[in-house]
Amino acid sequence: MKTYEVVFDPDAQREALEAADYIAQTSPHNAEKWFAGLQVAVEGLRRMPKRYGKARESEALGIDLRQHVYHSHRMIFRVEEDAGTVRVLHIRHAARRAIGEVD
Repeated sequence: MKTYEVVFDPDAQREALEAADYIAQTSPHNAEKWFAGLQVAVEGLRRMPKRYGKARESEALGIDLRQHVYHSHRMIFRVEEDAGTVRVLHIRHAARRAIGEVD
């Protein structure tokens, strides 16, 4: 079974830290658990990343984007088959509009 390298883009890193900071406002312990679990979920993308469904943004942007829902957030990522890489692009709250989505 192929193993992919996972690259966590700077925007996704920033968004993950912002989400953890928001959670920490009401529960520092839950924020730590959430962030640690997110890291495990990201590492889980190393094997069979295409098992996750297409992200809502995929069609609108014309790119094959996938998503892994982790608690209340979506990890939006792209599988770069030739490079053997999974690139995590964004961590977004699931209730937010999709990237590029208008009212």
